[in-house]
Amino acid sequence: MVNKKIAEVPGMILLDSTMSFLVDPNQISEVRIAMIDSVYYEVLFDDSSRIKYVSTSDHKFKSGEGIKVGDTFGLLEKRFGLTKKNIHNYRGWGL
Repeated sequence: MVNKKIAEVPGMILLDSTMSFLVDPNQISEVRIAMIDSVYYEVLFDDSSRIKYVSTSDHKFKSGEGIKVGDTFGLLEKRFGLTKKNIHNYRGWGL
């Protein structure tokens, strides 16, 4: 991954790095790599330059609720009362 900065939006550094990303069961799109608070994200922009998808696998990520990369569904069930009925299943993903 090339870490050359090409743009800086308040709070976000957009890096000169792209990768292909499966965003739908039948759609692969090119995403930009961004860094916010030292955490790397994969960001897909639409044709109007608005953010359409955001993803991270960076273990430095932690949500405001304390959810981290690598947490199990069982932990989320216990902490937030989630059930499989709360999860939206996109057709074609085989979940």
